[in-house]
Amino acid sequence: ILLSGGKDVVIFDYKGVFKGFMDLSSIPERDNLSIQSIAVDGAGHIYLGCGGEGARIIELDPDSRFISEIKSSGRFINVAGLKAGNELTFLDSGYYKVLQVDRAGEVKLSFGMLSSLLGGFSMPSSLALDNVRERIVVVDTNRLMVIAFDMKGKPLFEFGGPQTFRWPRTVVVDKDGRIYVGDGTDKVHVFTVIEEDASVAPPSPED
Repeated sequence: ILLSGGKDVVIFDYKGVFKGFMDLSSIPERDNLSIQSIAVDGAGHIYLGCGGEGARIIELDPDSRFISEIKSSGRFINVAGLKAGNELTFLDSGYYKVLQVDRAGEVKLSFGMLSSLLGGFSMPSSLALDNVRERIVVVDTNRLMVIAFDMKGKPLFEFGGPQTFRWPRTVVVDKDGRIYVGDGTDKVHVFTVIEEDASVAPPSPED
């Protein structure tokens, strides 16, 4: 288990026993790290999302040795909820956007807006990918909403509100499509999305 924050990555075993700190000494400008998120891909490579003045995404090998980095160059200022697949997908809460870049750093997808309307952000804080249903799911703490988009950034649906959440901060989607939302410090809500086929007309009263 890897937990990140600030300038370090902490290592725990699967029972939650502290094992030490990851050696990040091979990273250029290691003292300027401001780690906001961490991801691991299928090959075991580790990605650190760093925000602030030196915003960047850093790739490490499974032994935590530096491989490469994608610098912001003004394109983003935060890297929250980083997910590693063929592309790197993350949330930039400062610009109210979801971004997706390839391994060369080219932006492949960028969407989002400051709004209270469907699909809008106010304080986006966490992101999850539902690769089975091809969705990007974002939790917005200030709007108290979970917002689902398709893989091109089109808003599909949202749910939540003050009757459901108190202070939602994190979101995870499992392989069965269940959505887990961490609310405050002491509660996790679990949701199943039930979809209806709009192409099927409801039966008439005579049926």
